[in-house]
Amino acid sequence: MHPFSGHGIFARALTGLILAGVDPLDDALVQVAILFLILGSAAITGTVVVLAGAARFMTADHRLVPPGSTGS
Repeated sequence: MHPFSGHGIFARALTGLILAGVDPLDDALVQVAILFLILGSAAITGTVVVLAGAARFMTADHRLVPPGSTGS
């Protein structure tokens, strides 16, 4: 079994680029770029969710909104 078989895109990028004859260093750079894209999208998503939750569940004076109220 391939050591990267459970890692989805990494296994496909590694296999595809090596079979295409790409230099292994270039393959590693592609994988690092993909890794940073995934990490960046996760960080942005987390930030948006936290900020949206803070806006939804906090009043203007930073108190929690009681359950069932509109939060205005």
